[in-house]
Amino acid sequence: MLLRRIAFAGCLLAVSLSASTARAVDPKILPNDTEVVIQLNLKQMRESELAKSNKALIEKAMEQARAKIDESPAKKYLEKAGFDPLKDLHSITIAGPAAKDLDSGFVVVEGKFDVEKFNTAAEDAAKENGDAAKVHKIGGKTVFEITPNGEKTVFASLISPTTLVAASNKDGLADGISRLGGGKTSKLSPAFKSILPTISNKQSFSMALTSNVLNNGLKEAPIPQNQDAADTLKQIDAISFSVTLGKTIEIAGTLIAKDNDSAKKMSAMGNVGMLFIKGMAGQKAKEDVKLQPAVDVLNSVRIGDSGDRVTLRAEITQENLEKLMAILPKGAGGL
Repeated sequence: MLLRRIAFAGCLLAVSLSASTARAVDPKILPNDTEVVIQLNLKQMRESELAKSNKALIEKAMEQARAKIDESPAKKYLEKAGFDPLKDLHSITIAGPAAKDLDSGFVVVEGKFDVEKFNTAAEDAAKENGDAAKVHKIGGKTVFEITPNGEKTVFASLISPTTLVAASNKDGLADGISRLGGGKTSKLSPAFKSILPTISNKQSFSMALTSNVLNNGLKEAPIPQNQDAADTLKQIDAISFSVTLGKTIEIAGTLIAKDNDSAKKMSAMGNVGMLFIKGMAGQKAKEDVKLQPAVDVLNSVRIGDSGDRVTLRAEITQENLEKLMAILPKGAGGL
């Protein structure tokens, strides 16, 4: 039982990562029931040292993405809007509640927009696509109601030259616009507010979620319910995870425990679990030297605690990344 607890704590810590001070997304935009946020920071990735040192690979990916855009019916509207997704799109943030049903799902797209051109292009799209696109006004903002090919309706509004907000229902979008204008107060849960600052717009990929999301995920998992896992989750308020591309790939995470003692115990179990994993990996690397880069990555893992927080950090160098990519099955690491 102790080994299972250690393994589970190690797994949790291995997917929980930490923080910087630059805010990932304005909390006022987010719906009050938000308990999970996932952000992809394309601008940070494009400008990273790792991307610059792998120019040929990035150019190939951009070519493939450009070909997809050229095939899309949206291309002419993007051109009218003066918006090039491969240059002007900076980040995409998806927010949702703890429940599996994402009827209140919310998306924030940040980038460089020409408000007048964008709204004109969207209005032209509405005129040309009948019931598939409609135009409304909410809180002084132009709102577009989009129902592509009979799929679920999405409501979207360009609320500033840098921010486009989309919601799966009209009320959710209206509430977001009102909160930004000061008409309504943001009422995010204490657990989510405590974890949100641990992700930032300096990271390439980041995720923050509360224990409610973890509990729901455990209930939905296609595996027998594990009492050890359930007991461990009771000691957690929230976790975050991030990956940052720089000269290396930095992995970082934060776990907020119910109290300081719980944090110390989980940190200790995580370190014991990592020692066991490192030992096993080291033995495998002696049998197959190609696995040494994986051992190097595991050896970079650092788990610690401070107050009610457990932090994890790890690093993948470009050299180790290239070696790891080389041992993947053919086609798995390519574009």
